[in-house]
Amino acid sequence: MDTDKKTFLYKQVYQDLKDKISSGYYKLGDLLPSEREVGEIYHVDRTTVRKAFSLLVEEGLVEKKAGKGSVVIRQEDEKEPPDGAPSSNGTKTIAFLLPKSSNKSDRITVPFYAELFYNIEKECRALGYTLLYSSLDDHEDLGHLLDQHRDISGIMFVSNISAGCIAQTVEKQIPCVLLNSVNPQIPSILSDNYAGTYAAAMHLLQKGHKDIAILNGIPDYVSARERYQGAAAAMESYGLTIKKEYDLCADTWEADGGYRVTEAMLKACPKPPTAILAFNDRLASGAVQAIHQAGLAIPKDISIVGYDHSDHARYCIPRLSTVEIHIPWMAKAALRNLMDQIVYGERYPMKILIPATLTLYDSVRDLQAP
Repeated sequence: MDTDKKTFLYKQVYQDLKDKISSGYYKLGDLLPSEREVGEIYHVDRTTVRKAFSLLVEEGLVEKKAGKGSVVIRQEDEKEPPDGAPSSNGTKTIAFLLPKSSNKSDRITVPFYAELFYNIEKECRALGYTLLYSSLDDHEDLGHLLDQHRDISGIMFVSNISAGCIAQTVEKQIPCVLLNSVNPQIPSILSDNYAGTYAAAMHLLQKGHKDIAILNGIPDYVSARERYQGAAAAMESYGLTIKKEYDLCADTWEADGGYRVTEAMLKACPKPPTAILAFNDRLASGAVQAIHQAGLAIPKDISIVGYDHSDHARYCIPRLSTVEIHIPWMAKAALRNLMDQIVYGERYPMKILIPATLTLYDSVRDLQAP
């Protein structure tokens, strides 16, 4: 390498490899030498080689394939890219895919998903990517979406997405991550659900509450199971269990579900709980309405804590104590893991927990106060 030139070393490596691809020295489908081999050829370190490879990937000349290496997918004189390659017009797209719901087919209207999409879209735009939103269900063919959008560089799956869709994506060696749930094949990024509800339940217990109702959403979600475990563990540390009459499941994450099960519980129980721990703020806002309609006051008669720190918590009267899940952190972690796959071809099936912190407002009464 000519170190006297002002051009950075990684750009020199990039340009030489690009010239070899354009001249046909490396043909379509050929594997480029490994990062170690390229480093030895050009007498540069691994970081320099990775930067050079990232430029080739961004230009659509090379694709990183997990477990295989860097494959030539386009040469400069081609008018059309081969199947599965990035389009030659420079468009780079990341897909944001949600599960379809019987209650809400357009899940992007849910505050959590809307804020998550907004933060990821902002990060994508800064990197020159477009974020595409769509929804899938167990019966939808992911291949149809990929056929419609050939410029998809990576996929962000969200929540209770079909395991079959994830398996299909892994098989096609498409970079992907999962948010708000867990899959053992790909990076999974989610709130520390266990710690979040553990902290919320401990706060109630320390304020003297022993009769605590748990307001759950859809129980087969990973977030629902982990939040339940956190709340139960906190109560167990005080020698308590979740009473059957206070173990509420709305079978939805929406406010109307929280309202229905809380209303039914207040009518059925001769002794209402002194506190309710809801597994999201929408459920909590529904419970607040049911409590008010029963002629009870918050927090005088019943204290309540939510989860998500959404607008439902901020603008509820009284303002809800809730668990902050730090969605911007979740978005950054997801995109960085996805870019490691897109640029370097590195996918690690890890579980990344975003810290959850309890935010206190006005909805919890201290039963031990005089």
